[in-house]
Amino acid sequence: MDHGVSKSRKTKVDYYSCPICGIASREQIDTCECGYRYTGKKYKFPLWRSLIIVASIIATIILLYLVLPETARENAITTLISTNPMTTQATTTSTTTIPTTTRAATTALQTLYKPVLVYNGQILLGDSESGECPLTVTVRGINNYYIYLDYVGLPGLPLINNNNSYYDFSFYVRAGSSVDVSVPIGMYKLYYAVGDTWYGTTYIFGNKTVWYTTDDIFTFYTDALFAHGHTLELYPQFGGNLETYEVEESDLPFMK
Repeated sequence: MDHGVSKSRKTKVDYYSCPICGIASREQIDTCECGYRYTGKKYKFPLWRSLIIVASIIATIILLYLVLPETARENAITTLISTNPMTTQATTTSTTTIPTTTRAATTALQTLYKPVLVYNGQILLGDSESGECPLTVTVRGINNYYIYLDYVGLPGLPLINNNNSYYDFSFYVRAGSSVDVSVPIGMYKLYYAVGDTWYGTTYIFGNKTVWYTTDDIFTFYTDALFAHGHTLELYPQFGGNLETYEVEESDLPFMK
């Protein structure tokens, strides 16, 4: 008597998986549970949902342009578009290997210049409470100013080469403003930087920073009756007596 033959076998089960929510079905369906219509082998967005998503993307991009810095804004917009379901299902993903050095440099640039909040007249270096001598600085135009007084010695004594910023004094002046501060007794060489966005005392105004100086030495001192200081108007004018000139950052003694 012939015996029957038993064999194991397997068949492929076709699952229709929604690319939006991931719900799988063994049967072809017209509409997924998440609301997206299935036609053939492609899912299609309902028109009304497509319009809502497009409008929300546009509104988000406008908001990002208003509140974020440029580099962070570009990254956020790229992430927004790449994670949106309407674009992910229609976009072919390609992988590009970025050299480690390039990637590190890009990351460093993105984190390097971050705007720092600062108010007009804010003392950024030095002790304003120990200051006795008046200094008024007035600026004009659209640029902000970073005023830096490099300490070079005490009044009546020989000048020193000061590579130590311990006795230096600096503060911030907003565009078109005037600031009154009290400076500690001493002799100082004036340096000032101009620019737009303030990134802190390390990066100043970023790669748009321009430094200026003068050959004058400013002495702040007191006597029995008065505290003696200066008034500086850092803008071109007829009859001006303060000659300034541009200087490279590498020549700044307090940056070395």
